[in-house]
Amino acid sequence: MKKLLWLIAALARVALIFSIVICNELIRKEKESLVNAAAPVIDTQPEGAIYLQNDRASPLIVTARVSDGGTLSYQWFRSNQADNAGGTSVGTEAAYIPSTETAGTYYYYVVVTNTNNSATGNKTAKMVSVYTEIAITTLAAQETEILRYVTAVNVLTYPTEPAPAIPSGYTNWVKDDLYDPNQGNILNGNAGDDEAGDWICFTYKTEEANKHDAIAEIAILVDQDTPTPAGWNKIDIDLNKGHLNASYLYLIYRKVGPSDTQAIDFIGSYSGRIEASNESRPGYSWVYYTGGAYTGLNERADLNKGRPTANWIFLMAHKRPFVW
Repeated sequence: MKKLLWLIAALARVALIFSIVICNELIRKEKESLVNAAAPVIDTQPEGAIYLQNDRASPLIVTARVSDGGTLSYQWFRSNQADNAGGTSVGTEAAYIPSTETAGTYYYYVVVTNTNNSATGNKTAKMVSVYTEIAITTLAAQETEILRYVTAVNVLTYPTEPAPAIPSGYTNWVKDDLYDPNQGNILNGNAGDDEAGDWICFTYKTEEANKHDAIAEIAILVDQDTPTPAGWNKIDIDLNKGHLNASYLYLIYRKVGPSDTQAIDFIGSYSGRIEASNESRPGYSWVYYTGGAYTGLNERADLNKGRPTANWIFLMAHKRPFVW
């Protein structure tokens, strides 16, 4: 009897072990047959930029795709840390316009989620973008005459670097590199590969009175013999003075008229190559060449044109709404 009971118990244990093995194998096969939602692929990462405080920013954009027909959703985050983790949730669209209300440096990234309800396994999969930097800068105290319009602009030449005092009758110098807060030097439009030529400096005047005297546009006229366009004023100083093989360039400007809807309130500069990250500067207009072969070509005016190893220097004008 005891032997029979022992045999029954042994067979029961064998059956239990066998059942467990079979169940585990079935579970493993079931898991292997499950199809999870596909991970999104990010084709275009968001790009950083620098803005002046309270200017409207261009949207941060991410483009993504998924291979399984799922639905993509987006969650943008902002952080004070240079990282793509943590931070505060700020937007849920494929594009997000960052705030420029508060000066500082902020980091943005987006989490892209694929939701596929037809998946038999995990129904969601995520991909995190790289983080990108958005810097919000402020103008120096003497450059915050934002309620005024530029009513006069001038080009001045000096044999050596001029004193920092602003010329009499003007509000400010045009400074080096508008978008670099560490730059505050007087812009030398003749800077570059050698020490030939005078210092070429730009100054402007801002005032509230007589807004009909405001300047709507500035441009760079190419060549000595190019006539000044109708309605424009020319400052007859060669911006490449002292460089015999360089192009002749002249600053020209146009006052506002009844059809203008914007006028200049601040003039700055940008130094360096034009990269994708600085193509768009909200509120600012690049200064372009005009005249000669450049009529209608809309090419950004390098003030050192014709000097291939000199610095790239571009004037930029900030504008605000104007009503005649």
